Parts: sequence; C-alpha cells; structure tokens
Amino acid sequence: MQQNTHHLEDFVVFMKQNGKSEATIESYGRDTKKFLTFLENQSISVESVETLHLTNYTESFMEESHNSIRRSIFGIRQFFRFLMQNQQISFNPLDDFILPERDDDKFELPNHSDITAIREIIYEQDSPLKAARDLTLLELLSTEGLKASEIISLQWKHVLFDDNPTGSLKITGKKTRNIKLHTSTTTVFRQYKKMLEDHISDYCFVAFKGKTVHTILPQMTRHGLKHFVNETSEQANIQGISTEALRQFAIHQMILEGWEVTQIMSHLGLKRPGNILKHFKSQNESS
Repeated sequence: MQQNTHHLEDFVVFMKQNGKSEATIESYGRDTKKFLTFLENQSISVESVETLHLTNYTESFMEESHNSIRRSIFGIRQFFRFLMQNQQISFNPLDDFILPERDDDKFELPNHSDITAIREIIYEQDSPLKAARDLTLLELLSTEGLKASEIISLQWKHVLFDDNPTGSLKITGKKTRNIKLHTSTTTVFRQYKKMLEDHISDYCFVAFKGKTVHTILPQMTRHGLKHFVNETSEQANIQGISTEALRQFAIHQMILEGWEVTQIMSHLGLKRPGNILKHFKSQNESS
C-alpha cells in the first residue's frame, strides 16, 4: 500500500522538524516500517488499524524480550500520535493497547496481608513522628496510587482537610489535578500533620537522618522514599515490593471498590488506560 509509505515519509520529516535525534529517527522509523510491512502483508491500511492488529503483530515476535517489544511499540505509538495530530486517523489504536511489562520490572502484586505486615513494622518504630509519616506515605502509595515524584513534591498548601472525613490534594507537575482522598488516607495525614508541629516546612514529608537520634530535614528525597519502602518490606520478609508495585496494588483496589476506568485515570492523571485494563482483565478472569 503506497499510502502507508507516504505516511512513514511524512512521519520522518515530522521528527526531523521537531528536533528528534538521528538515533531516535532511525529507531522509530525502523520500527514503524516493520509494522507497516506487517500491515501490507495483511492488506490492512493505517486508517483501519485496530488494537487487535497490534496484539497480533506483537505475538508474531514473542520470542523476543519484553523490553524489545516495548521499544518497538514506542516508535509505533509516536507514529499514530503523529497521524492523530494531523487528523489522518479518527482514533488511536494504541490507547487501548497494553504494553508488556519491562523484564526488569516484573513483580508480584502485593496483597492485603503484605500491606498489613508493612503497617505493623511501621507501628513498631521508636519515633512516633516517623511512624506517622511512614503510615501516611504507605496510604498515598497503596491506597491513592500516587507516584514517588508526586509524593515528595507535595506541599502543605496543596493539602485541604477542613472538617470533612475525606481531604483532597492538588497534584502539581506534568499531571496537575485535584484528587479526593480516601478516609483512611485523610485520617493518617491529619495525625501526621498534627505531630509534625514545629517541624512543618513548605513540603509535606520531612526526612530523618540518623539511626537512633533523628535529625529532621525539611524534605524527603526520592531515594529516601524508596529506601523506606525497601526497608519496611524487608523487615516484614516480603520480596518484590516497590513504589510501583504499591501503585499497582492501589489500582487493583480501586477496581474492587467499583471505580470506573475513567475515574481511575482521572485520579492518577492518566491520558490512556494502559495497565488499568490489564487489572480489569485479571479481575474478570478471577471472578
């Protein structure tokens, strides 16, 4: 199909005009051309591509690593975004396509027992303030599904409690949004703020330096947050827990609570459903 070739040529010109590196242009162009060849062999035009076609395509080279497949899809995704931007297609078939997990990011989804075990470890800490902080962090990760970068960037001016049982947060950055907190998150967040007292700074989450006598620093780092997750999960004898695993646990719980896909996307600041659909599929298969 000659038209597919024209689309690819226009895509390459677009990437050059937008300052993409030669390596990116070569990689995205190669992956897109490979997919277009697959379409031509199936007598499928770009305008009629559906999510199922992408699934069939990736299954045609499943012997490759998940990372290789993901990299290939990245280029194809940019190609379809280009077509959408230029109104050459009416919808993006990548919106509903679930990327394979990275080979180095596979993990077992935590369960309620795991979260309870981590919570018990936190309760056993010597510092009540540190325990209050860590309980709040755990809620934001495993109940609200916030990213590590969003949590460490939170400032008190972004937190609204009032007298409501459920507070709200303003998440800033690339995915700016206002979210309503679960009651359990609001409760521990309030307690943490009350205990923080004179140590309150602009940022919500302070850092603790020192093993026994803690020096309180004004802002927690991303490394500090990951260290908290790794340390408490190891103490609870749980393997494979990470900030991303806790985020996926939160998504799974939202589905069990009856949230719609659009509600979860809004809460997490997502433009596409991505792994949410995978959780729905898993839930349907187990029910």
